[in-house]
Amino acid sequence: MRKKALGFKLDGRAYLYHALVRQSECAEAASQSFLERVFGGSLQPMLAHFVARKRLSREEIRELKKLLESKE
Repeated sequence: MRKKALGFKLDGRAYLYHALVRQSECAEAASQSFLERVFGGSLQPMLAHFVARKRLSREEIRELKKLLESKE
């Protein structure tokens, strides 16, 4: 299956490659795929998993709280 993420141009005997999609599009697709495969598409267990296993600074906790409050 062709993913069509890279394009190329032949320059003499060299291939010059370039991106066909933005980095943000790749990150979105990869994170959605990971969430589906590993956590059945549910965000809450994923967040709980990472928060329980990583030491967070007070600033990181504040930022996470702000993000969650903005979604209410």
